[in-house]
Amino acid sequence: MKRFYYFLLALLPVIALSSCSSEDDLPDVEMSVTYSGATDIDNVLYVVQGNVLSIDALTVTPIDASKKATIGATAYYWNYQYVGTTIREPFGMSFDTATMPVGDYVLQINSTVYQVDKSVGQAYFTYLVKIVANESDVPGAVTGSGTDKPDVDVRSGALPTR
Repeated sequence: MKRFYYFLLALLPVIALSSCSSEDDLPDVEMSVTYSGATDIDNVLYVVQGNVLSIDALTVTPIDASKKATIGATAYYWNYQYVGTTIREPFGMSFDTATMPVGDYVLQINSTVYQVDKSVGQAYFTYLVKIVANESDVPGAVTGSGTDKPDVDVRSGALPTR
């Protein structure tokens, strides 16, 4: 009888490992970012020093329209430093560049993504931001706002390694 109990005890880790969720079950979505106070040129957001860069709205669109998707908590990082989290639609945040020196910056956005019949996922995407002294330093026409569909990396809860 002891052997039977030892067998059951040895079987528990195998059962526990086999019940882990699969990354094949992650949300299959596209994200859209509406922004203002910046001009997107060649995937770089140009901001004139002193302007406020605002992420006005994040939206999610499922690849398969029959499986609805939504966004949850969204965290923002500026130069790899945590800025804050928003849990309210439209999941936006603003960055005042008045005291920031002219130069290159990194804006990271991490959103929780939920989709019908899928595991919960974390969407990660990054923007390169270049703060310039004046509008003449922007290499193109200054638009001041727009909508972008960033390259999104959806993962299962683990933080990105890049």
